[in-house]
Amino acid sequence: SAISSRIPEEQVVNQILDTKISLSFGDMLASSKELSGQLIELLKAKNSKPSIMRVTAPDVFTRSPLIRLRIECDFGSVDAIIDTGSQLNVVSNEVWQKKIGRP
Repeated sequence: SAISSRIPEEQVVNQILDTKISLSFGDMLASSKELSGQLIELLKAKNSKPSIMRVTAPDVFTRSPLIRLRIECDFGSVDAIIDTGSQLNVVSNEVWQKKIGRP
C-alpha cells in the first residue's frame, strides 16, 4: 500500500518496542520462566566470600559517657561512637568507601 511504502518496517517495530505499558512486576515474572531466572541470577550476591569485622573497646575509649569502639573492617579500622537509642547509623561517604566498603 501507499502507507507501507513510506514507513520502513524497522521504524514501526522500534516504535512498538519503545511503547511503555503498565504491567505488574508479578505478571512480568510469571510471563517468562527465562526472564525470572535471569532476574534471580542478577540479584544473587556476587561476593560470597565472608568478610571479617572485629570490634574492640580499649579502656581509653570507654571512660566517657559515650560508647566508643574501634571497628576493624576488611579495609582498615574506624573509631566509632555508638548511640544505643539511634535508629540510623551514620558514616561519611569517604570512610564508607575507604574503610568499610559494604552496605
